[in-house]
Amino acid sequence: GMRLSPDGKIAYVALMDGKGLGIVNLANGTTEIKPLNGSAVQTAVTPDGKYVAVSVYETRSIALYDTALKSVSYVALPEGSEGSVQLYPTSDSRYVYVADQGVLQNRPANNNLYKLDLQTKEVTQSITVGKAPHGVVINEDNSKVYVTNLEVGTVSVVDTETEREITQISVGSKPNGIIS
Repeated sequence: GMRLSPDGKIAYVALMDGKGLGIVNLANGTTEIKPLNGSAVQTAVTPDGKYVAVSVYETRSIALYDTALKSVSYVALPEGSEGSVQLYPTSDSRYVYVADQGVLQNRPANNNLYKLDLQTKEVTQSITVGKAPHGVVINEDNSKVYVTNLEVGTVSVVDTETEREITQISVGSKPNGIIS
């Protein structure tokens, strides 16, 4: 669960067992750890570099690290969340899409993709996708979100204008990450 800052100078690392966000300065090698309220699974850095979003599994929340203020706040996921895994910001740095997979720690698989508004710090949309959504990526113009679905061997294609799944593409057993 590692992502780089837009300038490539800092690595943000999800520390699942350490329950924190690791911040590594790649120029001088210094490391800082921001404690979180649960296991950090994945990070996502907004293209403007303002926020690092971190999926926090046990607490069913997204930690938002403000890179200017060096502070952490949390956004609770909707009731019924089973635990988020991967997440991906839009190219305009306005939203983060969050795959609510479940499955880990004996939780049931979920089928929700959440849209988190970074201005209001609220989940504004819950979109039904395939069972156990895991990997998330957004195309360059933010018109489509692609989500891997572990338990059904598909990739969901979500139209961001209607906020609905428009199709599922069969890809084989247990698709994990996805890149654009």
